[in-house]
Amino acid sequence: MVKKTLHTDVFALPKRKKPKRNRPGESEYNRKKKDEIRQKEAEAKAEKERKKAEAVAKHTGKKASQRAARRQKRLKEGKMQQTDKDLEELLQTKDEVVCAFEDVQDEAELRKKFPSEGTAGYGSEYFSSSRYKFRYLLSKDGTPVTQIYKWPWP
Repeated sequence: MVKKTLHTDVFALPKRKKPKRNRPGESEYNRKKKDEIRQKEAEAKAEKERKKAEAVAKHTGKKASQRAARRQKRLKEGKMQQTDKDLEELLQTKDEVVCAFEDVQDEAELRKKFPSEGTAGYGSEYFSSSRYKFRYLLSKDGTPVTQIYKWPWP
């Protein structure tokens, strides 16, 4: 038995579907329904952004709380110093300060700021040379700052 195959013209265009006509009142109902859906989506988006902003403001998260605990431990050990200066003052590179980084509280975080984690290329001299030292400070608003400075300063 031989199967018959349907031969369709390769150059034929697909049939065009006619859109359904809206009945009177149906379009208004659909418009209201779509508006409600858009409004709910906008509210959900606004709520999500608000929660995200609150989380950033509070720094509430497991990693953020662990990081804050490490910061307090470093303060008690004397590895980090509390200052009465604000963030802009601490980030200025003047006198012996070669560069300063905001929101960096230990050497591991500092190395992540450099290419190849400070082992090669730009910034490797800060870690390999005894000419540079690190100073870990806490600004008066609680933001950790790391300063790299030349030592000894004449």
